[in-house]
Amino acid sequence: MVDTGFTSNTDSGGATPAAVIGATGFIGTWLTAALTRAGVPTSGYSRAEPFARDGRAAAGLAGARTVFFVAQTATIAQAEREPWRARADLETFRLLLDVVRRDGDRPTMVLAGSGGAVYGTAAEPPHAETSPVHPATVYGRVKLEMEREMLSATDAVEPVALRIATVYGPGQRRAGGQGVINHWLTAVARGEPLRIYGDPGATRDFVHVEDVVRAMVRVHAMTADGGRVRPPVLNIGSGRPVSLAEVVEVVRKVVTGRSVTVTRLPGREVDRRHSWLDVRNAADALGWRPRITLEEGMRTMWRQIAP
Repeated sequence: MVDTGFTSNTDSGGATPAAVIGATGFIGTWLTAALTRAGVPTSGYSRAEPFARDGRAAAGLAGARTVFFVAQTATIAQAEREPWRARADLETFRLLLDVVRRDGDRPTMVLAGSGGAVYGTAAEPPHAETSPVHPATVYGRVKLEMEREMLSATDAVEPVALRIATVYGPGQRRAGGQGVINHWLTAVARGEPLRIYGDPGATRDFVHVEDVVRAMVRVHAMTADGGRVRPPVLNIGSGRPVSLAEVVEVVRKVVTGRSVTVTRLPGREVDRRHSWLDVRNAADALGWRPRITLEEGMRTMWRQIAP
């Protein structure tokens, strides 16, 4: 359960409706549940329940003051193999902007972007929001294009772009390249080796989905009564680098009594060597900080995954 940190519906913007695009996905499921627990009237949309028909907004979307876009059909690796998947996500986002523009209510729009993927290798980490952006993957380029189009659509929305680090947590899919932590814990449960592609010294910024969702709910609370988030682009992560070798050691700690073996494989072009985010602006703008340590987060995942 997400502790949103709010003590009343007023604190959380609870009387003000929100809409979640991608409500049945990993982040979307957590976000929808957190908003609902905070007393926020929330409408959820997915491929099975589209946000628009014949170019017109669904009723729940039309009445929302905050619109969260957390939909995603392609991982980084999938987007490289099948670029059309990432482009389809971009077209869905463009349709959302068009529908919201026609509706004319100018809600706050919150885009779940990608921290590591948009910064690429243009500068050394930690990456701040002002660091150069030079995405090296199809996935990163599409995320950056979404962000730029939203930031330029101020006639239609009040934009907030959250550049999110590597998200993990319970409920993450076990297929399709959805996160190294998820894959490794699942591998241990199945008696399989952990696969490390490339350098085990490569670092990532791992942030628990509960911490991500708290930041999103905080944005809703701040903007529900017409407030603004400044700057409109914020990094959301743990703010610290963790090497893959360190993650292996945390795996060993949380899967007590299980055998953990490692298989080394050649590196992949889509993998960055080092990536982590400077999250000080999010602390200043939202009053938000990550709370869940990597070991705590992995223990909750292991309890869900272990047979």
